[in-house]
Amino acid sequence: GCASPQELIGSPGSQWMAPDSQEKMRQFALAFGDKSPSGALQLTLRRKDGTCFPAELQVSFLSDPANRTRLCLNVIRDITWRCRLEENLENYRSHLLEMVERQTKDLTLANQQLQNEIEQHCRTEIALKQSEHRYRSYLESQKELIARFADNGALVYANPAFRAFFPDVESYSLAEIQSNLIHPSQKDQFQSLLENCQPPFQTVFLANT
Repeated sequence: GCASPQELIGSPGSQWMAPDSQEKMRQFALAFGDKSPSGALQLTLRRKDGTCFPAELQVSFLSDPANRTRLCLNVIRDITWRCRLEENLENYRSHLLEMVERQTKDLTLANQQLQNEIEQHCRTEIALKQSEHRYRSYLESQKELIARFADNGALVYANPAFRAFFPDVESYSLAEIQSNLIHPSQKDQFQSLLENCQPPFQTVFLANT
């Protein structure tokens, strides 16, 4: 912010440093010796108008052929652009981490929901099997003739009482079973009932012997 280099010549370096950088600079200078040929330090410097900016101080010691230090070269660079770039990279890295964490959380939640659905499906399947077992046990214990046929006439189920009445039930056609179980006076009515039912359904016979 100075109009010319003359404004800087002869002024103390601390004048252009932020308070927190003055102590850093003192410690940095104390760390140098004959065995420390170079080094770098990041500082916060102040412009003439009082505004601050990040800077890097690069220190190099130049020695003569006898390895005696003759010159200390200090180079100060404004690293505002580099700091902004580093800040943008850090923000982008944080954003990526947030995305990974969010996606991981979503995947964990989806996996838990899937696990819950699987467990619910297993419970439902067990309940259905238990219900089917109770239903079958009930049918098996009945003395009435109970059988179920698919819409194509294939036998689906016949309880023991039905099989006792028709020992070789698989060899009977649906029409033959109807002929043996339905009174002749009701056959036409029963057949009409079957034909009028839409869509095709499974035929169930219940007969009290």
